[in-house]
Amino acid sequence: MTTGRHAIRDIRCVKCNAYVGWRYEAASVEAESYKLGKFLLEGAMLQQAGSTVMYNSRL
Repeated sequence: MTTGRHAIRDIRCVKCNAYVGWRYEAASVEAESYKLGKFLLEGAMLQQAGSTVMYNSRL
């Protein structure tokens, strides 16, 4: 992505510790600050447990 520099934090599954995405922690450009606190989960990294997709939104 080429939207500016960001500090991000990995998001991991609480059950198996697998990487599932990232969360925006800081932005170097004010125009990109709307992303702060938002997260991106990579669908290919998620597995279904029963009928519910499992992930930890608490960081």
